[in-house]
Amino acid sequence: MCWRGDSVYDYHTDFRLNWLQSKLQEEDGLCNISKINPFKFVGLPNFPCSLDSIQSVLTQSYPYKVDGLLFYHKRTHYIPASTPLVGWLRPYMAPEVLGFPAPPGPLTEKPAYAQEQMRQILEHKKDGKGAAEGGRYELEHLSTIPPS
Repeated sequence: MCWRGDSVYDYHTDFRLNWLQSKLQEEDGLCNISKINPFKFVGLPNFPCSLDSIQSVLTQSYPYKVDGLLFYHKRTHYIPASTPLVGWLRPYMAPEVLGFPAPPGPLTEKPAYAQEQMRQILEHKKDGKGAAEGGRYELEHLSTIPPS
C-alpha cells in the first residue's frame, strides 16, 4: 500500500483505484514479464455498484478467469483486515444473494456445489448469526469453498 515510500492507506477507494491505473500506465515494464520483473501487473477494471452495471459485468467475457466480484465502499480508507466495508462474491452467487434475475452467461452458470452454499447461507441467516467462525464476515465465509 505504498508507492516509492508514499503511503496510500489514507486515501479513499475511488482515489486508490484511479491512482493505481495511472501508475500502471506511467511505469515502463510493469505490464511486461522480464528478467527484472518476473510478474505481469494488470489493472483490473472496476465498475459502479448498480443493478445495471452488475448485470452487464456478468454478461461480459474476460481474457482471464474471473473467480469473484469484489465490492468496496467507495469512500473508505484502506483497512488491512476483514471489514464489512468490503465484500466478495463468486459471480454465480450475485443474482441470488443480491436479489435479481441471473443474466445468461458463463459467469452465472452454477457449479454443482452451489445449492449447498445457498442452503448454508439461508441456514446461517435463519440462526441469526452475524460474523462467521474466525471473525470473518458472512459473505466472505459463505462464498469461499472450504478445503477438502
